[in-house]
Amino acid sequence: MYYPKSQIKTDLYTQGDELCYANDRNQTYTGYYFQTSAGKYFTGKSPSDKPNNELVIINQYSTPSNATQDPLFEERPNTFNIINNGYYRSKNYLNNPPTTPNYPTQYYPILTQADYDLGEFQRYFLKKANEVKYIEINKTEYNKYVSKLEVVPFQLYIPLSIPWEISGDRNKVYNTNKQTVELKQQRQQLPGFKSYFRERYDQFYK
Repeated sequence: MYYPKSQIKTDLYTQGDELCYANDRNQTYTGYYFQTSAGKYFTGKSPSDKPNNELVIINQYSTPSNATQDPLFEERPNTFNIINNGYYRSKNYLNNPPTTPNYPTQYYPILTQADYDLGEFQRYFLKKANEVKYIEINKTEYNKYVSKLEVVPFQLYIPLSIPWEISGDRNKVYNTNKQTVELKQQRQQLPGFKSYFRERYDQFYK
């Protein structure tokens, strides 16, 4: 396998709660990995660090056993490309459809040493306006929703962001991030926002 250096991010590390093996989704992966520009993940610090087994984001495939009973624990999809015909009919979009907007896709933050030196980074999310569903997005996409650009369906989502601590005392990091999420949920009335994190308030800690 060969990738130009400009097409990969190397020397990334996971502590075992974000990625699993593509061919065995019950087996989580802890260690170094790299990411390609196509959004794929492989074991090893780089393509030259063998073996390069493909990895996938755990949240893309794992569904809790009580997902059918509790909507807060539904599997979070990669895309929220779900057409609400009632909404578009009320806007007369079905008869006069606008340019098809770009729907949001799941984003997995890739951190650098500079982020860890700073001790925190900003995370960006969208909440489905009429459902208890959240998706993490990147800053560029977040800005499009905040600016209400027509290239995205900003009418259907609520953009939000939070600071996320990643270094220092681990207990302090955990408690600070937990408090941040709880305050965000309370102040902006975001039902189920805490459930998105599944108590992993030390995610990305190093």
